[in-house]
Amino acid sequence: MREEEHYSVGLRHAKHYNMVLFETDFLYKAGGEKILQALALFDQEWSNIVAGQAWAEQHVNLDASAAELAIDYPNAGSYCLHLRLESHKLIRWLHTALFATRKLGERNPEGVILGSLGIVYLALGDTRRAIEFFEQDLSIARETGDVQGEGAALGNLGAAYTNLGETRQAIEFIEQDLFISRKMHNRRGEANALGSLGTSYRILNKVMEAIEFHKQSLVIFREIGDRQGEASALCGLGLTYNANLKETKQAIDLYEQALIIVLELGDRRNEGSILSNLGLAYANMGEMQQAITLYEKGLQIDREINNRHSEGNALDGLGSAYAVLGDTQKAIAFFEQALLIARETGDKRKESYTSWKLGLIYEDLGQYKKAVAIMQNTIYYLYSMNHPDAEGLATYLVGVKNKIKSN
Repeated sequence: MREEEHYSVGLRHAKHYNMVLFETDFLYKAGGEKILQALALFDQEWSNIVAGQAWAEQHVNLDASAAELAIDYPNAGSYCLHLRLESHKLIRWLHTALFATRKLGERNPEGVILGSLGIVYLALGDTRRAIEFFEQDLSIARETGDVQGEGAALGNLGAAYTNLGETRQAIEFIEQDLFISRKMHNRRGEANALGSLGTSYRILNKVMEAIEFHKQSLVIFREIGDRQGEASALCGLGLTYNANLKETKQAIDLYEQALIIVLELGDRRNEGSILSNLGLAYANMGEMQQAITLYEKGLQIDREINNRHSEGNALDGLGSAYAVLGDTQKAIAFFEQALLIARETGDKRKESYTSWKLGLIYEDLGQYKKAVAIMQNTIYYLYSMNHPDAEGLATYLVGVKNKIKSN
């Protein structure tokens, strides 16, 4: 073919498979059995979808048609892509799209792409970078009068600040998102906001409020047929029953329901985190070997897909399990790895909890100065959150300091 014919064929191919990708997300959002149809279509046409996006990326500088396609590809298939495409590859697609939005001066799509980049970085545990993208998205949504986009950006900021352990700030953002979602009759957005509020209130140990928010979220996700959202709501309830109420058997039942869903969807990211949650539940029942097996399975998946946040949770769980079994050296090694990830990702809450557990081990070993130095991190964090446990743990730490003097 002549060069212009080759270009024309490539453009038609890229446009066609962009529409196929759009169809996968249309089916996915319809919910229920349509989700599996969407994923089957996505998997069947994946090589052509990749080729179409690659053509758009290759020609993004040549003309507006290619640039528009570069923007459309990650937007057209956002739900399926987040499930199927490796994070570093999705980031490349999104950065190409971001370049194209700025080249064409398209502000609304730019905001959407910035929000999507934030979601990927948040899932990878790079919370600070995610916040930068969410803040840019929020600014554009307000500038352009995109009310629904504003709500989504606020909700994403709430999730990010929850990961940082700044829970009260997170609730302020999420409540604004909930108000907008209800005003716009956005049921999926409402369900996401309710689930995020459930997570925040669980962290603050306001258990009944947390359960109610998660149950409301679960009802809506089931109503609209959002299977991934349903799994998320089940996990939120499971965490609350396990961590806050110590109703472990009920938590395991909820986690296993969620695991069935994510396996059905091929959702590797959530599969790893659910396995770690199951590990924690079995640890709470005293079944340490079963807990370790589940943590290790979750850790393997987290490392395969580079899910740093979930990887840190699995490492912390392994540290706790080996501490109970009396294998101090293994416990310290796993806690130190978990702490490293918490600091890298800016997760103050996880850093606080892991620091305390590691400090207790150093105290048992008679290394009181080490114990105090690391446990002090927990006290600073708890006071900054006005946490009800702050005074009690501060008093405990005074006792550890006294051991230094007596030695």
